[in-house]
Amino acid sequence: MHLQLADFIEEIANGLLDLGISTGKRRDGNYGVLDEQLSLRVFDLVRRGGMLSLDVGLEQPIHVSIHRNRTRTAATTLMTIGVRQPRTKCFTLSGPDAEIHEKVVESINHLASIATPAMQAA
Repeated sequence: MHLQLADFIEEIANGLLDLGISTGKRRDGNYGVLDEQLSLRVFDLVRRGGMLSLDVGLEQPIHVSIHRNRTRTAATTLMTIGVRQPRTKCFTLSGPDAEIHEKVVESINHLASIATPAMQAA
């Protein structure tokens, strides 16, 4: 939902708003931050829990920690990027591993997008 809102605001700012046509360039949440190998490492992290530092080409790595609750299919996720003014996300997800992985990857991509220098200047 927040990605659709970001598209809408961007279209208004750039003067591209046409109610009949929408670009939908971010609707899937894929920004291309994670390659296949990193995505597999994140999926393994979702399955087992633990901590992972992801080098996605930014100045700082994204640190992802996942705690798995074995009594139910839930995962508590904490992710952060930055040192002096870190950007942090913390949330709990419940469901199958594939669904949790999808949401974690979307959140990693969003965290990476807001941590880029262009987004900080905006």
